[in-house]
Amino acid sequence: MTANTIAEPAAAATSTTNVENPKDKDVTKEKGYWNTFYSKASIPAVPSQFCVLVSTELSRSTPIVEFGCGNARDSLYFISQGFTVLASDLSKEAIESNQEKINNAADTDVGENKGTKFSICDCTDETDVDELIKSARATTASSDGDSDGESNIAVYNRFFLHSIDQVQERQFLTSLKKSMIKGDKLYMEYRCDKDEALPKVYGKDHYRRYVKTSEMVQFLESSDSEGEDAFAFEMEYEKTGQGMAKYKHEDPFVSRIIAVKK
Repeated sequence: MTANTIAEPAAAATSTTNVENPKDKDVTKEKGYWNTFYSKASIPAVPSQFCVLVSTELSRSTPIVEFGCGNARDSLYFISQGFTVLASDLSKEAIESNQEKINNAADTDVGENKGTKFSICDCTDETDVDELIKSARATTASSDGDSDGESNIAVYNRFFLHSIDQVQERQFLTSLKKSMIKGDKLYMEYRCDKDEALPKVYGKDHYRRYVKTSEMVQFLESSDSEGEDAFAFEMEYEKTGQGMAKYKHEDPFVSRIIAVKK
């Protein structure tokens, strides 16, 4: 479910327009949109700036779980850099295409990475999220002989959070809270509320909202004293601005968050 730096299907408008941001998200329509998007769109394979940033600071021994992997531009780069990646998306077409890329890359660094896996995952389904994270944790446990399965992992998503509505966001983050353990890291990049009024190269025909980062940080940092609703993440890095996800003449306002589970 990535956006911004990938091209829309041919039927989409090519001129700069103000994005439509419907209050009510039609899940069925969105699923169909993204399936069509990934089956027809011509999408660059270069990694995002955020992906490169993460790859330079994260230990290669830490498995990465990616939600909303889209065409796998970032996950394939992570894999090529030696990371074990369990990437997921709700789009069946995207996952099938990504798996085909792996199957056709048997003689490359990507193809040789045995830990890689692409799967369909509903981020609002607690069981789906938990199974994906447990699978990632198990890859490290099996490689280093750690039998308790408590090795740390990293959760990554880029241009995904703003493609789900607030109810879905809460379900997703709550699932992460339950599945992530102390020391796990959360990496997120998304369009923030400052970007809403700016013109867009693409953007019509699918849902998009704009996240208020101050509220997101407060939500993630909620402490144990706040009961079962606490998230107990410690913010390691938070940056909001332009110049981090430029595409043609569009320079969106995005926020980056790196948080560690306490």
